[in-house]
Amino acid sequence: TGGVLTPAAQRWLTGLPERSSTGDFTLVHGSPRDPTWEYLVSNALASANMPAFATPHCLVGHTHVPLVFRDDAAGMQMLAPERGIALELDERRLILNPGSVGQPRDGDPRACGMLLDTSHKTATWQRIPYPIAEVQARMRAVELPLRLIERLAHGW
Repeated sequence: TGGVLTPAAQRWLTGLPERSSTGDFTLVHGSPRDPTWEYLVSNALASANMPAFATPHCLVGHTHVPLVFRDDAAGMQMLAPERGIALELDERRLILNPGSVGQPRDGDPRACGMLLDTSHKTATWQRIPYPIAEVQARMRAVELPLRLIERLAHGW
């Protein structure tokens, strides 16, 4: 991918901060604590990351899996968001992963994204089909690794 990016695009990407905060949200790629590239895939890891951000909610990616970690009186809970069902962003601390548009890792090859409605304080996950075979053909044309090409159709 690096060979396809223009120098201006490469400079822009390298200039992005590892973490950003706006309103009630901290935004990171992997995790809010060091190492910033860790995969948040368990309650224990989510609990260990809660002290690493001061906002009520944190948005993460990296795993390509739509997940919610909720910290409340019952302890840390890992939830799989339901498509089209709004999750209320209340006083409970949350780590939210929107999923992935491309290279999903949850067994569903469709694109997954999250609509964050800050006015109504909700997060809603959606699935959208996209032309996987066409994307795979383009990946083959630029000689990307076969395992990345094939896994698109399976969501792994």
